[in-house]
Parts: sequence; C-alpha cells; structure tokens
Amino acid sequence: MMISEYDARISNRIKRFWSCVFEQPDDGCWVWTGTISQGYGRFRWREGGKMRSIAAHRYVWEQIRGEIPDGLQLDHLCRNRACVNPDHLEVVTCKENILRGMSPGVILHRNGVCKNGHPLTSDNMYKQSRGWGCCKICKKANVKRWQASHREHRNKRDRDRRANVKS
Repeated sequence: MMISEYDARISNRIKRFWSCVFEQPDDGCWVWTGTISQGYGRFRWREGGKMRSIAAHRYVWEQIRGEIPDGLQLDHLCRNRACVNPDHLEVVTCKENILRGMSPGVILHRNGVCKNGHPLTSDNMYKQSRGWGCCKICKKANVKRWQASHREHRNKRDRDRRANVKS
C-alpha cells in the first residue's frame, strides 16, 4: 500500500469520527451521535481486514492528548457519558472514577452510612478483596436471615425424607 492510500484511509476514519460529534452550545459537551453502549459512544472501523472498536471518548483523547497510561481511565467531569470533549475528561484511577460517580452506593459511602443507615466506620466495616468494605451489622443480619431460611428448607427436606422412609 502506498503512503497516500494509507493517509486517505486515516483521513476518512477521522472524518467519519467527527461526523458523529455534535457540539452542544449550552454546556460545551461534544456529544457522540454514533453507536452508544451503556451510555458511552463506541467508534468502529475496519483495519487490516478486522473490525476495531473503542470507546469514542478514549479515541478522541488518544488522538488529541496521547495514550492513556495503563491502570488509569478517563472520568467524564461533565457527567455526560456520551461527551467526547477532551476538556471534559480527566485521567484518573478506577477507584477515583467510581468514588466520583453518582450510584446510590457511592452516595451513601460519601455520606458515611450504609444503605440501612448504619455508620461506615473502621470498627463497623469488613474489608473485602476488591478493596470495598461492607457494613458488619448488615452482614451479620444477612447471614442470620440466610441461615434461618436454609434451616427451614433443611428441616422440611429432612421431614419429607423421614416420611418417605416410614411409608
């Protein structure tokens, strides 16, 4: 392949990418209008006979700002997952990205309580393998509930077996 053919392919890919971006005047977001998956834009292209796919915000970041270091990810400061404006993105750790999020669990964690209102202090938290903690009070209550439900099931099973043996 000649360099000019390669340049034309790259140029077409970039043109196709930007044809799927709409700039919102009110908030400055560059909204991806192409394929969306779980709220995030997806950009696909054919390269060397294979289909390639990447998150649209990652593609534009790498084109404008360079490679994203291993172990890090992009956080949407604008909270709009479809935004590809690199000024609205920041390279952060996975933990930082999650803690900045708006999921119910993260909001409760920020407030210092579990979903049942128990305080999330070092004396009342189990440390889990993924680094997240869980409330000891809730964990004990869940274990008791599980044991009780399985005890009933086990007792019924044993009664049924004894009844079958006597018959």
